Amino acid sequence: MRGGDEYSCDACDRRAVARDDLCKPRCAKARDEYGRAPPPPAYELVKRDTTQSLGVSFAWLAREVRELRERRAVRAAWGRAGPVVQIEQIDDGEFTIEGTVELLRTADPHAPGVAAYRSCVLEVGFGQLGVKPRYRATDGMGNPRPIVTRIESQKLRRGCGVFLVRDPSGVALIDDDWLELFGSDLRRPGLERPGELLVRDGDLVSVTGHAIAGPLALPQAAGSYRGPPKGVRFDGGPDGALYLVLRDRGARAAHA
Repeated sequence: MRGGDEYSCDACDRRAVARDDLCKPRCAKARDEYGRAPPPPAYELVKRDTTQSLGVSFAWLAREVRELRERRAVRAAWGRAGPVVQIEQIDDGEFTIEGTVELLRTADPHAPGVAAYRSCVLEVGFGQLGVKPRYRATDGMGNPRPIVTRIESQKLRRGCGVFLVRDPSGVALIDDDWLELFGSDLRRPGLERPGELLVRDGDLVSVTGHAIAGPLALPQAAGSYRGPPKGVRFDGGPDGALYLVLRDRGARAAHA
């Protein structure tokens, strides 16, 4: 499912039209107009003083622990869903499918052909991090000299467009804010691991999560699409994300 358009938070007594502009950091009590918890933020910014070696070490350890938990979450979802099934076999429940991507609406208007993405950009600068600067010994005039530190800024972005996953038996619609992307090795860009992961039209992917069989509400741009009358819609939410694993690039011809 998609997140709501308006969010409110009882803890900080604020309202916002975008889920990423509500609380800093986001409050766990924030809810949209339907009473649902917000999806993962589409944008995160983390700054760190890298001159503190102990902090860097803990950041690396935190990354390893986080990635281990993410891989366990994917494998646990695979275990609940069972082996890969054909789309025509799905009724209502947790399933895993495998097929090729057919793009209906791009995830980023500046990146045509991209169905979903996750990227982390690392920028390095120098200055003061925090409200109160730290000082070292005084300069020649007796004035305290601030410590200039090396600061890393990590910008994490994610997004999901609207696309179909097709296998030989049918199509499944993906249009969700709770989509989590992974590479074939179950690793992905994130904090402490800069990089970019793109899912493009024609890629071979597997999708795991809650799916419902029924008529598909396709965007107007897909009005000319001629598919089977019955389809499947994957529906993520606060109680369970959708896990998409990129299996192969541009594998449409091989999988058709």
